[in-house]
Amino acid sequence: MRKALSVFLMLVGAGMIVHAQIESRYQQDAAGSKDHKLTKRIEGSVILRQSAKQFSELTVPLERVVFDYAAQAFKPFNKLKPEGALTTTFY
Repeated sequence: MRKALSVFLMLVGAGMIVHAQIESRYQQDAAGSKDHKLTKRIEGSVILRQSAKQFSELTVPLERVVFDYAAQAFKPFNKLKPEGALTTTFY
Protein backbone atom coordinates (compact mmCIF):
# COMPACT_ATOMS: atom_id res chain seq x y z
CA MET A 1 0.00 0.00 0.00
CA ARG A 2 2.84 2.38 0.85
CA LYS A 3 4.54 1.67 -2.45
CA ALA A 4 1.34 2.43 -4.37
CA LEU A 5 0.92 5.69 -2.44
CA SER A 6 4.54 6.66 -3.17
CA VAL A 7 4.09 5.97 -6.88
CA PHE A 8 0.84 7.95 -6.89
CA LEU A 9 2.46 10.94 -5.20
CA MET A 10 5.39 10.85 -7.62
CA LEU A 11 3.00 10.83 -10.59
CA VAL A 12 1.02 13.73 -9.15
CA GLY A 13 4.22 15.69 -8.59
CA ALA A 14 5.45 14.97 -12.12
CA GLY A 15 2.07 16.02 -13.50
CA MET A 16 2.26 19.32 -11.62
CA ILE A 17 5.73 20.01 -13.02
CA VAL A 18 4.63 19.25 -16.60
CA HIS A 19 1.52 21.42 -16.16
CA ALA A 20 3.64 24.34 -14.93
CA GLN A 21 5.98 24.01 -17.92
CA ILE A 22 3.08 23.91 -20.39
CA GLU A 23 1.35 26.84 -18.72
CA SER A 24 4.48 29.00 -18.80
CA ARG A 25 5.01 28.15 -22.48
CA TYR A 26 1.59 29.53 -23.43
CA GLN A 27 1.71 32.81 -21.52
CA GLN A 28 2.49 34.82 -24.65
CA ASP A 29 1.46 34.83 -28.30
CA ALA A 30 3.22 32.61 -30.82
CA ALA A 31 6.19 34.33 -32.49
CA GLY A 32 5.16 36.51 -35.43
CA SER A 33 1.42 36.28 -34.76
CA LYS A 34 -0.98 39.18 -34.31
CA ASP A 35 -4.70 39.79 -34.03
CA HIS A 36 -6.63 40.16 -37.29
CA LYS A 37 -7.96 43.66 -37.85
CA LEU A 38 -11.56 42.38 -38.16
CA THR A 39 -11.68 40.30 -34.97
CA LYS A 40 -11.46 41.08 -31.28
CA ARG A 41 -9.54 38.89 -28.87
CA ILE A 42 -11.23 37.33 -25.84
CA GLU A 43 -9.62 38.82 -22.74
CA GLY A 44 -6.89 36.61 -21.30
CA SER A 45 -6.44 34.43 -24.39
CA VAL A 46 -3.16 33.94 -26.25
CA ILE A 47 -2.45 33.03 -29.87
CA LEU A 48 -1.16 29.45 -29.97
CA ARG A 49 -0.74 29.19 -33.75
CA GLN A 50 -1.53 31.29 -36.80
CA SER A 51 -1.34 30.91 -40.55
CA ALA A 52 -2.03 33.46 -43.28
CA LYS A 53 -2.47 32.81 -46.99
CA GLN A 54 -2.76 35.47 -49.68
CA PHE A 55 -5.13 33.28 -51.69
CA SER A 56 -7.23 30.33 -50.64
CA GLU A 57 -10.64 28.75 -51.20
CA LEU A 58 -13.03 27.80 -48.42
CA THR A 59 -16.24 25.74 -48.57
CA VAL A 60 -19.06 27.23 -46.49
CA PRO A 61 -22.17 25.03 -46.14
CA LEU A 62 -25.46 26.90 -46.54
CA GLU A 63 -27.56 24.08 -45.06
CA ARG A 64 -27.23 20.98 -42.90
CA VAL A 65 -24.44 18.63 -44.02
CA VAL A 66 -25.23 14.91 -43.83
CA PHE A 67 -22.73 12.07 -44.24
CA ASP A 68 -24.10 8.90 -45.85
CA TYR A 69 -22.23 6.07 -44.11
CA ALA A 70 -23.51 3.43 -46.53
CA ALA A 71 -22.09 5.31 -49.53
CA GLN A 72 -19.13 6.71 -47.52
CA ALA A 73 -19.80 10.18 -48.97
CA PHE A 74 -21.57 13.42 -48.11
CA LYS A 75 -25.08 13.86 -49.45
CA PRO A 76 -25.34 16.83 -51.86
CA PHE A 77 -25.80 20.18 -50.10
CA ASN A 78 -25.87 23.87 -51.05
CA LYS A 79 -22.55 25.56 -50.47
CA LEU A 80 -20.64 28.74 -51.13
CA LYS A 81 -16.95 28.77 -52.13
CA PRO A 82 -15.45 32.18 -51.41
CA GLU A 83 -11.89 32.88 -52.53
CA GLY A 84 -9.31 35.33 -51.23
CA ALA A 85 -6.97 35.96 -48.34
CA LEU A 86 -7.40 33.55 -45.41
CA THR A 87 -6.06 33.95 -41.88
CA THR A 88 -6.51 31.09 -39.39
CA THR A 89 -5.80 31.80 -35.72
CA PHE A 90 -5.92 29.33 -32.84
CA TYR A 91 -6.28 30.97 -29.43
